[in-house]
Amino acid sequence: LSSLGLSQILKISQNSTLLIRKKGESVDLHCQYDDSTYFAMFWYQHKPQEGLKLMVYSSSERQGDMEDGFKSWTLSREETTKATLTLSQPKDSDSAVYFCAAS
Repeated sequence: LSSLGLSQILKISQNSTLLIRKKGESVDLHCQYDDSTYFAMFWYQHKPQEGLKLMVYSSSERQGDMEDGFKSWTLSREETTKATLTLSQPKDSDSAVYFCAAS
């Protein structure tokens, strides 16, 4: 059997394209996708001139352990297809693009 030529489209939605917060205001990043057969969720951070950095991997509805450098963030996995990534005390150095992905 070969999976060549087979593909499936997964729609992933994030809550905002731009979030601006004052220093000290918490940040909630929401992610939701439309296929509950995808159990794994990943969050990545991307800063200019740098590659993508994995922040957290979560399987099913487990919280997931934040990677080194992202311990101040928390992941809440409400459902298999829905999660919120929270930073309660953002700093200037947290300014970046954030992506969620599923597999």
